[in-house]
Amino acid sequence: MLPHHTKALIMPMLCLFAMGCIEPSVQAGLSDDERPKSQPQWPLRTCQSESQFNDEWQVNGPTINIRELGAVGDGVTNDTEAFQRAAQAIEKAGGGRLFIPAGTYIVGKQTHVDGQYPYYQAEKIFDVHNINGLIIEGEDNAVIRIANGMRLGAFHKDTGVPHYDKSTYVNHDYPVIIGAIFDIWESQNIIIRNLELDGNIQNIILGGHWGSWPGRQCNAYGILLLHNRNVLVEDIYTHHHGLDGIQIGFEGLKETSPPSPYVLKNIVSEYNARQGLSWVGGIGLTVRDSKFNHTGKSSFSSPPGAGVDIEAEEAVIRDGLFCNSEFINNAGEGMVADAEGGGYSRFENCTFWGTTSWSMWHTIPGMIFEDCTFYGSVVHAYGSTEHPELATRFTRCHFEDKDHPDYGVFRDFVLHMDEVGDNVTFESCKIVANKDKPMWLTNVEGAKSYLRNSTVIMKNSNQHDMDWQAVIRDVSIENTHFLEEFSNGFEKRYYLNLDNVEVIGGNVVVDGPVVKWLHWEGDTGTIPAGNYSSW
Repeated sequence: MLPHHTKALIMPMLCLFAMGCIEPSVQAGLSDDERPKSQPQWPLRTCQSESQFNDEWQVNGPTINIRELGAVGDGVTNDTEAFQRAAQAIEKAGGGRLFIPAGTYIVGKQTHVDGQYPYYQAEKIFDVHNINGLIIEGEDNAVIRIANGMRLGAFHKDTGVPHYDKSTYVNHDYPVIIGAIFDIWESQNIIIRNLELDGNIQNIILGGHWGSWPGRQCNAYGILLLHNRNVLVEDIYTHHHGLDGIQIGFEGLKETSPPSPYVLKNIVSEYNARQGLSWVGGIGLTVRDSKFNHTGKSSFSSPPGAGVDIEAEEAVIRDGLFCNSEFINNAGEGMVADAEGGGYSRFENCTFWGTTSWSMWHTIPGMIFEDCTFYGSVVHAYGSTEHPELATRFTRCHFEDKDHPDYGVFRDFVLHMDEVGDNVTFESCKIVANKDKPMWLTNVEGAKSYLRNSTVIMKNSNQHDMDWQAVIRDVSIENTHFLEEFSNGFEKRYYLNLDNVEVIGGNVVVDGPVVKWLHWEGDTGTIPAGNYSSW
C-alpha cells in the first residue's frame, strides 16, 4: 500500500460482473421463503435525512486574515509563507479561523537539497493536525492557485530531469509531489467554504509516470482530509489539480468504529487529473448538489480518471449518500467503486454521463440508485444469494445512450451486465437504446436478477437482419413493456435472445412487429407466464 500522497490504483482490464438486490412485491409462483428480501438491514439514510454535520461547537483560537500575515493576493507574488504561518498559528492554538479576502493567491514551492530524494522537495502550504474547531472561509472571488512551473511525476533522483522507466515507477526516490493546498488530518469540527482552488495543471512541468503506468499517482490535491470527523466543505470550486480535487480518507477505520461524518455541499470539482473526489475511507459521507466532471480532460490523466472513486484503502467505507449530483464527461467512469471494503452508498437524483468510458462501474455491496439518470453504458453490479439486501438495486432510473451535445456518448450496450449474480434488481426503470443494443443482462449459473415494472425502448436500426436486440439470461421479468420505434415499412427482423428467462404474470408485452420474443419469427403481444429459452 502506497502512502496517501502517492496512492497507486491500477484498474483491472477485466473483472467479473457482479450481483444485485430486489424490492418486496407479491410474485406469482414464489413462496415467502423464495422471495428475495429487499430492504437493506444496514443503516441507510436518504436525501430527506437530517444533516450529519453537527454545528454545535465553538472555535477557540485566533481569527486570522491571511493578508495580515503578508499575503498579497495579486496573482503574481508567491504567498505560500503566509499560509504556512497561518497553519502554524492555528495548529499551536488547537483551532481558529482563517479568512481569505478577494484576490488571487499564488502558492506552492519546491526546492532541491543535495543528497535528499526525491530530487525536488515540496513545501507544505496549509497543513494542520490535531485541531478541534477550524473555519476556513473565503470572500467572494478569493482564488488560491498553484504556482506556474511546479513539477509533478517521476524525476531522476540524481539529475532532476523527467524520468520514464518502468523499473522505478514505484521507487519512492523518484516521485515529485506538489502537495495539497489544504491538508487537514486527525482533527474534528472543520468548515471550509467559499473558495476557488486552482491546481493550474496546464502550467505544471510534467515528469514521468509514477505509481501507475501510465499515470502520476503523486500528491497534488485541492483538499486532503484524513482521519477527521465532523467536517463541512461547501461552495468550493476545485479544479485542474494534478491528482484529485478532494480526497477523504481514514486509514484503519473498522466497521465498528464510530462515524466520521463529512458533508460536501455545492462542490464543483472538475478537470482534475485523477478524480474529482476520492473517498478512500470513512463512515458517513453526504454529498449534495455537487458536480464531479471532466476528470482527465485537461493536460493529462491518471487512472482511474473518474468523477468519483469509492475505494477503501486499509479502511472501510460505509453510509455514503449522494444527492442531486452529477458525474459527466470523465476520462474514466462517472463513478467507480470496485475495492473490497467499500460500497454501502445511496445515490438519489444523480446524473451519470459517460462520454469516453462507462457512465458507472461498481462491483461492491450495498449500492442503491434511485431516480438516477445514466447516459452511456453502465457496467457491472453486485449480487448475493446469502445477503440479497446488499445486492445492487436500481429504482425509477433512466438508462439511455444519449449523446452529450458537446462530448458524445460511450456505447457498449446500454446495460452491459455479464454474469451479475443473484438479486440485481431493476424496478420501474426506463431503458432507451437509440443507436445501441439495450442490454446484455446475464447471470452466473443458478443466480437470478429481476426486471420489473419497467420499459425497454428499442430504436437501433443499424443491425443486420435477423440479429438480436438484447441478450437476457437467468432473469425474472414482470410487468415490463418492450417497445420499438422504427420507421413505417422497416423490413428488418430482430428478436430478444433469451435463456432461462422467467415471465411472471400476464403483463410482459412485446409490441413488435420488428422485434419479437425468442427469435425473429417469434411472438409479439402479451407473453404468457412461463420459462423461456431461445435455443
